[in-house]
Amino acid sequence: RGEYRTAIQRVEPVLTMFREENQLLHFVQTCSAFTITLGGAGEYARALALITEGIALSESIGDKVWRARMWNTRGWILGEFGAQEAADEANRRCVEVAGQLGPQRIASELIGNAEANLADVALALGDLPSAESHLAAVAAILGDRRNEWMTWRYGMHYHLSSAELALARGDLGRARSHIETCQVTAERTRSRRYLIRASRLLGECHVAAGNLVEAERLLAAAVRDAKTLGNPPQIWHAGLAFGRILHDLGRRDEAITTWREALDIVRAVAQAVPEDLRASLLGATCSMTLQELTA
Repeated sequence: RGEYRTAIQRVEPVLTMFREENQLLHFVQTCSAFTITLGGAGEYARALALITEGIALSESIGDKVWRARMWNTRGWILGEFGAQEAADEANRRCVEVAGQLGPQRIASELIGNAEANLADVALALGDLPSAESHLAAVAAILGDRRNEWMTWRYGMHYHLSSAELALARGDLGRARSHIETCQVTAERTRSRRYLIRASRLLGECHVAAGNLVEAERLLAAAVRDAKTLGNPPQIWHAGLAFGRILHDLGRRDEAITTWREALDIVRAVAQAVPEDLRASLLGATCSMTLQELTA
């Protein structure tokens, strides 16, 4: 539900207890969940450090499930930063390890999540055929009735990434269909990050269709909700899109203010991460665009 701070406060003492009591399997399992929360909250340096520790520990005790998930989480975070090559590698490591789990039902979920992340990497690089291939792999997993574990969760990811692919190809009808399917699940499960991304993409559909009034409403809501949630990538992506619609409506000063606020979040996050990730984030397409628009 995006209640990151509450989750951090509740889980952190448990993680510390497992570490102190040397309960290694419980530690890596909790570490896996905790790093997802830290990533959502924008505490990236801390999340990546714990992932490195957790992967090494899970390998030493022979665990594969949580090791695969932490590779997946690492790939997701690195993709958010624009470190696409490293993100690609991490997600492929997840697929590799998950493939060793055999018929365990969690394996399909791990692979589905990683393939959705790989589709996002391809979309960021403008490689639409590769994105389509990765999304087809997710669709095959979702379409197999034997795979029920967490399909609602990575199914939302699949639909929004598919919507981005459709938007890139100018297929607004298909994009809207995927967005609406995601929204049904996201509203039922109160998945706020997906609701925000869905609103942004639906707003971009309206921009492409020339319906600027509805686009403004949706993108303004996306910016507001992203700020409330506190997930940095949703803030800067929504801010970029909302600023563009304001600019198109002739409200240039408001557009620049919106872009600067989004860029401030990018720079604040960049200052809190290692130098290599800082360079990736500041060199990512969204960041570069915000810098150019506010120069």
